[in-house]
Amino acid sequence: MKITNVEFATSAVRRSQYPVDKKAEFLLVGRSNVGKSSFINTLTNRRNLARISAIPGKTQTLNFYLINEEFYIQVRAANLHLPKMDYPLLLILHHSNESHQ
Repeated sequence: MKITNVEFATSAVRRSQYPVDKKAEFLLVGRSNVGKSSFINTLTNRRNLARISAIPGKTQTLNFYLINEEFYIQVRAANLHLPKMDYPLLLILHHSNESHQ
């Protein structure tokens, strides 16, 4: 897939602030400072679409990016601590926006 159009859609702290259309969503979850913003910027070939902070844990919102006017990528920080797991965690899930209703 070639990404031709990308835009920051919204930030949300509660479900009522999520986009209301029925577009598919990909959820990108990872620990602080794992490179979620860098991944979004690389994927979309845009330098400053997702802001990168030097301070771990700075992002407190769920950020939605609309890709090709077809689907959203949600980016969320996760405070995960799993025993014996010393490497960064990055998880991508796909789900339908219909579950928000």
